[in-house]
Amino acid sequence: EISILQTLTHPNIVRYISSDSEPPDGQARIFMEYCEGGDLSRFTDKRKRVDKALFTPEFIWRVFFQLALSLAYCHHGLNVTRLPNGVHKFEVEPRWTPILHRDIKPSNVLLWSSDSDIVKLCDFGIGKVIRSEMSGTYTGTSAFRPPVCFR
Repeated sequence: EISILQTLTHPNIVRYISSDSEPPDGQARIFMEYCEGGDLSRFTDKRKRVDKALFTPEFIWRVFFQLALSLAYCHHGLNVTRLPNGVHKFEVEPRWTPILHRDIKPSNVLLWSSDSDIVKLCDFGIGKVIRSEMSGTYTGTSAFRPPVCFR
């Protein structure tokens, strides 16, 4: 996970800060950007249980769009920047090696803050750097796997 996180610099992917691979207690630690809003799974559960509120289509689309941007970056090295004039600028990282997350689910999507709709993809623990066309393996949380994985 550390080697993958070190290569990722995108506004919708949790930022790697450092790691402690040889701590006194033997437990390796990864230090990453803090997202005070918690994960999307807990946020939606609280919203349903406590607030009894539905999400607006605008909120859903903003979350979806940000996840799509983070995956476009992981898979293709594509960065999208919105310029002051409203035009989007697309740039591809040179010599990009594709990365598969392999465990996308609400608990692996963090909210930047409790009053923000900025989201960040996290937990690349079973992620994989792809050096050929196909990864060859299926992994991740079964409830969130695409149907093709079960054939």
